Amino acid sequence: MFKRVKSINSLILTINQQEISLICNYTSKSKNQETYTFFKESKQNISELIFQKTSYKIVTAQGTTNQEEVSGRLFIEISNKKYRLDYNLTQGERYWLSQEISEFLGKEITWE
Repeated sequence: MFKRVKSINSLILTINQQEISLICNYTSKSKNQETYTFFKESKQNISELIFQKTSYKIVTAQGTTNQEEVSGRLFIEISNKKYRLDYNLTQGERYWLSQEISEFLGKEITWE
């Protein structure tokens, strides 16, 4: 899918009492507006909500060593597959979204 993408216009996460879905609206390299469904599953198939905390990595370039922050990441596990849900969100928005999903689903967040 991503080989055809020129730009992502929106990601739409929908959760209701019966199902959860993640749909991407994008512009293809041929400049067509297209839609891709990452998943559409029963809400019962959600096994885990995972938040990977902020971490740091060491980057060495041309004799200097720098420490770079890697922002936390939000994942939802459905039917043994993990999907990242924090595309283009700030760290604060990721925390907010994880809390909202956790409360709606009645599932605890797994902090890694």
